[in-house]
Amino acid sequence: MPSAAIPRDPEAFPNAKHALLALCGRSRSKSIRTDVTATGSRTDPLYVTRINEFTSTVWNVAEA
Repeated sequence: MPSAAIPRDPEAFPNAKHALLALCGRSRSKSIRTDVTATGSRTDPLYVTRINEFTSTVWNVAEA
């Protein structure tokens, strides 16, 4: 996902989770699109697993 597509101030969104789901729905990765997003604004059952995977392997608290 290009960094320009990621909001600078996610806390400004009334519903940050919906914004995250929208980003995941536009991901180039088919597994992200299918594991995280479901129809409508709902999460897929693997949502928590994928978020946990991201925070433990990719996310850097110092850069956040």
